Amino acid sequence: MSSNVISGYALDSDISSTARELYVLLAIADGIAPDPADPALSELLAFGLITPHPDSPTDGRYLVLNPVHAATRRQAELYRAARDAISAAEALPDTLRDLSISYRSTERPRVGAVEYLEGTQAINARVSEIIADATQELLTSQPHGPRPRARLDISRHRDLDAIRRGVSMRTLYRATARADETTAYWTAQMTAAGGHVRTLDGAFARSIVVDRRWAIIDDPASPPDELRAVFVEDVAVAGYVAGQFDRDWAAAMPWTGGKLRTSERAMSDLQISVCQLLAAGHDQRQIARELNVSHRTVTHQIAQIKEISGAGSIFQLAMWWERRGS
Repeated sequence: MSSNVISGYALDSDISSTARELYVLLAIADGIAPDPADPALSELLAFGLITPHPDSPTDGRYLVLNPVHAATRRQAELYRAARDAISAAEALPDTLRDLSISYRSTERPRVGAVEYLEGTQAINARVSEIIADATQELLTSQPHGPRPRARLDISRHRDLDAIRRGVSMRTLYRATARADETTAYWTAQMTAAGGHVRTLDGAFARSIVVDRRWAIIDDPASPPDELRAVFVEDVAVAGYVAGQFDRDWAAAMPWTGGKLRTSERAMSDLQISVCQLLAAGHDQRQIARELNVSHRTVTHQIAQIKEISGAGSIFQLAMWWERRGS
């Protein structure tokens, strides 16, 4: 049996061939198990394919249950576990915030510090740590076109957290990023939260400036196939890089991620309520009762939302709503 564990749930996605054969035997033998100690019985019980017979629960006789119903129950468990895992991931920065404060309080203040880091994981971790300390301003230049979805997901939570703390955020993209739907989605979220995004034709340098105290730039000495960054904690250097950013910003065009926001505006209040309840774990009948509409209405609204979101299933639709940050 292939198995995984998410947020404390044991998620069995298949059953063994031995358990499958035993299921067929039980169905033929009116639920009487050939061997009451067979481990495959526990597997079938855990999957919800059989249950002890109510008239003889201790003598090795079982009721054989409909596999379709068992699959539906297990599917609901998987959906709930996936949503729990996403919620836990979203909450991680807040759950460790007190430890981060304690850690930072033990650090000695540094003046003119320079760090060289290599690799996406190490660089992103250090950037997130510095931005978590931001109190005033965050400036980001991204000259290499659209960023991969994984990197945008990392920066989305980090940057939204900074904006909600009152940090002013400005991001500069190359004009080609406007054609990328993933970047448009990220931009729509940032601007809706109070951030500012612009795009610029032509070349400009990649950089991050935090509170005009930290400047993070590409290492000019790194080979073309390696990602290295220089972290400089110096107000003079950070001020110089911020000045370059301000000049590029003045020549750039504002962008609010309009491609995505158009589709979002197409959603009705009812569709938004349906998405919220789906993301909260309600099934379609529960949503119908909660919103005081018919089950058919809910089904119709979900079909329309799938067209807007591009989701192919209820689960994908719920995940799409979770990812959009609502």
